[in-house]
Amino acid sequence: MATKRHTTRRKNGEGTRLTNADRYQMFTDRVVKALDDAIARVKAGEKVQLFWQRPWVTANYAPRNLQSGRPYHGFNVLLLALETMDNGYTDPRWTTMRGANKLGGKVRKGQHATWVTLWKKVQANVENDEGESERKQILLLRAYMLFNVEQIDWPEGVLKPWEPEQAGDWSPREEAEQVVSDYLASEHAPTFDHKGGNRAFYNPFAHNVSLPKQERFRSAPGYYSTLYHELVHSTGHESVLNRVDNWDRFGSEPYAREELVAELGAGMLVAHVGVDDDHEFENTVAYIDGWRKRISEDPKLILQAATKAQEAADRILGITRDYDNGNGNGDES
Repeated sequence: MATKRHTTRRKNGEGTRLTNADRYQMFTDRVVKALDDAIARVKAGEKVQLFWQRPWVTANYAPRNLQSGRPYHGFNVLLLALETMDNGYTDPRWTTMRGANKLGGKVRKGQHATWVTLWKKVQANVENDEGESERKQILLLRAYMLFNVEQIDWPEGVLKPWEPEQAGDWSPREEAEQVVSDYLASEHAPTFDHKGGNRAFYNPFAHNVSLPKQERFRSAPGYYSTLYHELVHSTGHESVLNRVDNWDRFGSEPYAREELVAELGAGMLVAHVGVDDDHEFENTVAYIDGWRKRISEDPKLILQAATKAQEAADRILGITRDYDNGNGNGDES
């Protein structure tokens, strides 16, 4: 007699077992809750900046692993930035409970972990175009828990205070412009002009980005946020990352997916160069609720878009990462 395999589920505790669908839903629920909170605040008269529009303050404060110092990437950046904003953490370093214990740290009673993603390579039977089953290596979503270092009691002298790198004479706006010029000078980059009139857009057929003239923007951060949004679109071109198969019309499902990639990617780039100090976001209830509905209807949407956005941002920044092997998640230690 065959033995039926049961999957146990617990809400907390390391070693929790969840199905793949559970993991997608868990992460999506966290994002939907944040959007619900944002809608409530806008209705109350507040100006709201969505967490993906400013995933961290500057590159020096991007969430990173305590042990290795490596930054987290993709969807994990958004998750950890969201927790940082909600809880007021000032230290960008995170670790697992096991990692903290190895250093003599103890998670304080009552502190809750933050679930993050980890992609694992596994062998699975996949149906090919002919309807036949074949063995292939795929990436499977896993989840593990992190704690911010401020949630942990440390032995004296173990945890040194966080000291971001000194920028010296570095100018965020000079850095923002350098990112643009370097990308436009790279192989297969789009052309760029300020002939957009009162519109900013990417033309995939001409592989060209057009923006209004700089003086028509209220602020430099607003200008670069818009420019980065369109540059992220340009990475979808077949000669760059070949992300977009068909540049569908406004309002279609593929269009909405690509828009989310551009939104997330622009936020990552703006945060990387640190030019968001005086940029005001005019997020309406309708705008936020539109994303809430799409994300809640498709639990995979936000995770997939974040991964593609990170890949696009890395292409613009000239960073090479092995996405096919699930890299870019930081460390699990």
